[in-house]
Amino acid sequence: MTDSQKLPPSIHILVIVFGKSYTSLFAEIGIANLAALVREIPEPLRRKSIVRIATTKEDIEIIQDAPALSVLQKNIEVEIADSMQIGGFGQHGDYGPMVLTQCELVKEAAREGAAIFFVGPDQIYNKGAFANHIARFQDGARVVIGPGVRIKRDAARPVLEAAIAASPDGSFSLDAETQTKLFFDQWHPINNQFLLNSSEGIPWKAYVYERPKPGELLIRFFQGPTLAAWPQGPIEGFDGFVDHNLILGCCQSYHEVHVVPDSDDCLALDLTDDLRMDIQPVSDFPRVDLLSEFFNEKMIKDMQLHHGRSTCRIHLEDTAKSTVDAHNRRLSDAIDPLILLALIGRKLSHRLGRLLPALYRFICLAGTQTWGILLRPVTRLFWKKS
Repeated sequence: MTDSQKLPPSIHILVIVFGKSYTSLFAEIGIANLAALVREIPEPLRRKSIVRIATTKEDIEIIQDAPALSVLQKNIEVEIADSMQIGGFGQHGDYGPMVLTQCELVKEAAREGAAIFFVGPDQIYNKGAFANHIARFQDGARVVIGPGVRIKRDAARPVLEAAIAASPDGSFSLDAETQTKLFFDQWHPINNQFLLNSSEGIPWKAYVYERPKPGELLIRFFQGPTLAAWPQGPIEGFDGFVDHNLILGCCQSYHEVHVVPDSDDCLALDLTDDLRMDIQPVSDFPRVDLLSEFFNEKMIKDMQLHHGRSTCRIHLEDTAKSTVDAHNRRLSDAIDPLILLALIGRKLSHRLGRLLPALYRFICLAGTQTWGILLRPVTRLFWKKS
């Protein structure tokens, strides 16, 4: 067996959950989904792996009463701990407790050489998703980036509850086609904020969406979602969101990042309050804002710009290859020139100090549309060969 075919010594499946509404959702839906997914981990590896649920003393009882918990425990070790760190609000906003707690669990996994699967308490994966993570590790990937898109939680509940009721043991995972149909049927309006040319689009896009038709979505990822990661070794200095800096502790180059290319392989759905609204400023100049984001080296790493050249397709139906290629080309023509401009700008800033790179960025931002058009043939030619 070659190095690229080796499996991690163990897998830590991390769930951070607190608050009655999230904990109840996880107990009713998430644990049932996990109970099915862990069976996709090869049995010898599963015996050495663990589901680590970090919560609060007030919420432990809700988890312990989950109908599918015993099913999960039959298949894998489960740790439920009162280990939530309540804090970090000044630095990470409402995500503070999750970030602080997750950091510690990530560092503990890295010390053991374990790979990590990240599962949100409001998240469900399709059948085959965990098997896909493992196969990608065997191929040599150290990070798996893929779609974690929002659906309307309450509207989707009847489908999920029916799947649980129909299961002999109360566990469930939907096949890829059913999972994808649920996504488009229960599309959450927050998704519109990441559409490149949407009137609701926000200035900072961790991922960029393009929806060429109602049953198809193309995604480019620049800040996660990190679905799975295998650190190279201890990462005691790791701090912050896993979607920001963890990639640096796992990958030596962007070639070790696997971007899920198709929803048939893996699709995570975030069950979001049907009426939830994220009030953020609207982008008046989406491509200018996107280029400005790409210039931000602190928030977007070089590796993330490179893996942002790969497209993930979520789709309901088979489409002619020529049509799919045309959709991909349109998205590439919009984004790839901006990535190239940002990568050039970063090289300049590393070699020429501050003044000339600042002038370069100003010229690029002032002429974003023009540069985008001029560089389309360059990126088509250059990145087709790379």
